[in-house]
Amino acid sequence: MKIPRPHTSPHPPCLPTLITNFLGQKTGMPKEYHNGLRRLSPDFVITRYPNTAQVVPHELYDEEIATERIEIAEKVIEWASKELKK
Repeated sequence: MKIPRPHTSPHPPCLPTLITNFLGQKTGMPKEYHNGLRRLSPDFVITRYPNTAQVVPHELYDEEIATERIEIAEKVIEWASKELKK
């Protein structure tokens, strides 16, 4: 028995779409966070599957990029923490 997918495309959705749709839309997260989630999505893939980067993953980041990603993640975590307390 084939289980139908929730999207209409014959191809599986890309990870940025999954993360943005699930966290961004399904949880009611404000749209101001959606771009940040899209920025973090490739980082998830690279940390989960380091060979996808085809370089040593830490070489992809400098202090500016790392600081930006940390700030985005902190904002998302702060929002999620507030939501969990409701």
